Amino acid sequence: MTGLKGVEDLGDRLRVLAGTPWRDVIRYSPELFGNLDFSVGGSVFFGDAGFGFNEFGLIRDRVEIEGYLNGIKYTGKYNGGIIYTVYIKKELK
Repeated sequence: MTGLKGVEDLGDRLRVLAGTPWRDVIRYSPELFGNLDFSVGGSVFFGDAGFGFNEFGLIRDRVEIEGYLNGIKYTGKYNGGIIYTVYIKKELK
């Protein structure tokens, strides 16, 4: 899934394919961020991203994903399985 890369600006949020590194996303002013060499999907899976506005909490509670769990596609908060797309709010500051 590391070849699954791309960012789509939807106005108030971003649609980011799971293999996209944070280095490619940070210029869009996301509301959260991670190690620039980590993938966005990996950050959700492992819970290793940070947040803007000094807010605390898990990344999986702050984003929506499109993913597959037991072969069934789902959208919403991360509940396990394979992450395909991550939706991230943009900081409008």
